[in-house]
Formats: sequence, structure tokens, C-alpha cells
Amino acid sequence: MTKKNCEKPVKQITQFSTMNALLARLYDGAFKIKEVEAAGTIGLGCGDLMDGEMIMDHSTCYISRIEEQDYNFERMSSEEKVPFAQVATFNPEGIYVSKDTDKEAFVKELLAKVKTENVFIGVKVSGTFKRVNLRLAPPAEKPYPSLIKLFSQQKEFEEDNVKGVLIGFWAPEVYQGTTVAGIHVHFMDSAQTFGGHVLDFEIDEAIVKYEKYHQFNIKLPNTEELEKADLNHADRDAAIKHVEG
Repeated sequence: MTKKNCEKPVKQITQFSTMNALLARLYDGAFKIKEVEAAGTIGLGCGDLMDGEMIMDHSTCYISRIEEQDYNFERMSSEEKVPFAQVATFNPEGIYVSKDTDKEAFVKELLAKVKTENVFIGVKVSGTFKRVNLRLAPPAEKPYPSLIKLFSQQKEFEEDNVKGVLIGFWAPEVYQGTTVAGIHVHFMDSAQTFGGHVLDFEIDEAIVKYEKYHQFNIKLPNTEELEKADLNHADRDAAIKHVEG
């Protein structure tokens, strides 16, 4: 066995673009889905022009978008592009059962298991949920509005007593702006008929799997728009908390 074969796989999160770039209204897709899917097995993101919410499981990306009277959930094509995504190859190092927990209690429970708030954490929560409160973003039209104004038109909906999976990440507060600090998760139901960005939830009973990451890799859009953008947002913390819920 060669030395190369003995090496452990790199445990890292790969992020495509940054929250600061979205705050600078860089909503155009810059990364193909086939590149995103090749970078990990779980993840989340948003659609081109901020149209919809993406979730990735088993290296397969799905997206939920607003339709005129309802919403649409579908597998994404390999050539579609996204402006932002966060993914990781998920090899859970911890597993436990969570019962009768809301979002706040879940975060406290997770951090108690991990025993630190200073690293990145990937999570996959599979089971039955008493309630999931989700949102979908609308597509932006030029001239692109601010992220706060765009998300003022978001569609929120709630599903009760549903089976599905939450997938996402915990990030330390110091990385707010580069990514979303705290817990950031998206949802997909077991039948793969709906999903979205999770604003709030209550777990009935679910299996929680988690993994810690000590490496964080960022891929920036190779665009003139990024090079000219002002990424220094004095109100980024408040803005991100406002749009992420």
C-alpha cells in the first residue's frame, strides 16, 4: 500500500462564493451543478438569480422554486449554475437520537455533543418533524434589488407531521459574512416533493449525524463583477440574520 493510499481523506467544507458577495447583489450563477456535486455528498445553496433553495444529498442536487400558485421541487441538471453553495463529503463521526426538540433546543443539543463552537459542523437530521417552517426566494430581476428587499417577497409555508431530512452546517460567529454563522439548514421531504430553506422546525423523533471540519475551502466566482464589487458591508451581520431567519 502506498503512502498516498494510507492518507485519510481531507475533512473540509467547500463553499462556492460568499454571503458578502450575495449582499453585493452577485446573484448570477457562476458554478455548474456538476462542479458542486463533485465537491461533496451533502450541501445546500440557492438557484441562479436567487431563484429557489437547493439541497444536496448523496451528491445529488435538488431545488425547490416558487410557482404561481404553489412550488416546484426537482432534480437539478448538471449544466445549471448557482451563485452560492456550501458542500462537504459527509463521513459522520457522531450519531444520536433527538426527540421533542425545537430549533433552539436542537442547536444546544448538537453543540453539547460536539463539545465546541469553534469549528465547522456538518449535520444530517433524518426522521419525523412535528413542524417545518420553510421559505423560498423569488428570482431577482435587473436592476437587482438588495438581498433584504428581494427576500421581502419570499414565500413562506409550513408543513406539519412530515418525514424528511435537514441538511446543512454550523459555522462559528467569527465567519459571519464569509458564510452564514450559526446553524444553516435546508429541508427535503422523504418523498422528494417539496423542500426549502428552514426558518424554524420542531423534531418529533430523528436521527442526527454530525461531522466536524477543520478546513474551509472557498471558490470565488471568476467574474469581473466580483472583482469590482464592494464586499465590505457594515451591516452584514444584521442583514444576514434578517434574510436567513
